[in-house]
Amino acid sequence: MICILCSPEDTHALWLARQLQTRGRQVELVLPEEVLIKSDLRLSIGTNSTHASLCLSRGLTLDNRLAGLINRLHELPPVVSTTGRAADSLFLAEEWRAAVAAFLEMLTCPVLNRPTGANLYGQCFSDGHWRSLAAQVGFAVAPWSSEETDQTSLARAGTNHAFAFVVGSRVVDPFSILADRDNDRLCALARLANIQLCRADFYLSSGRPVFTRLTPLPPFATGGDALVAAIDETLVESR
Repeated sequence: MICILCSPEDTHALWLARQLQTRGRQVELVLPEEVLIKSDLRLSIGTNSTHASLCLSRGLTLDNRLAGLINRLHELPPVVSTTGRAADSLFLAEEWRAAVAAFLEMLTCPVLNRPTGANLYGQCFSDGHWRSLAAQVGFAVAPWSSEETDQTSLARAGTNHAFAFVVGSRVVDPFSILADRDNDRLCALARLANIQLCRADFYLSSGRPVFTRLTPLPPFATGGDALVAAIDETLVESR
C-alpha cells in the first residue's frame, strides 16, 4: 500500500492517487485530522532497532510495511488543552508536531520527502536561497530581487518557461531541456536539500536552462504519465 499524507484541498495528491490506482497500486490518502484524532502513534527506540507505527481511527495502520509514503503534510490541526490555557495548547501542539516528525523520520519504508525542523513536508526555502544552492551545484540562475513576485518571475520566463522533476535518483524532464550534466546537477541539488520529490523551474536563455525556483510540493499533473511512472518505480525499487 502507498500512503499519501496531504491536506483535504490537495487536488494534486488526489490526481496522483488516481493515476497510481490505474497502475494497480493500492493507495490511501491520509488527512492531517486523521493523524491526530483518535489515533494511536507509537515510537520505539531500542539498542539495535527502531519502530514507528500510526494506527488511525478507521483501522488503517501506517508502519514499515508500507510500499511507500508520499509526504505533503503542511500542518497539523490546532490542539486544545483540556486546561483551557493557551500555553498548554501551544505545548501540546509542539509535542504532537515533534512526534509526527519523528514518526516520518523513523519509518524504514520509502518516504518521499521527510520532515525538517521547520517544515513537516521537507525543505522550503525562499527563491533566493534556492538559487544560491543551485549556483553551488553548477546551474546558471536567474537574478533575484526582494521585490520579485510569481508574476514577475513568469514574465521574465515568458514562453521559455519549463520545468523538470526529481524522484529519488530519477529526473523527469517533460520539455527535454536538460543535458546529462544538468540532470546530475538537479539530483545534486535535491540531495543537498535532502529532498526526494520536487519540481524545479527554469527558463531558457540561448537554449540554456536558467534555474528560478524549486518546490517539494509539485503539481503532479504537469509531469504526466512519466512522473507517475517514476514515482511508482522509485517506490517499488526502494523496497
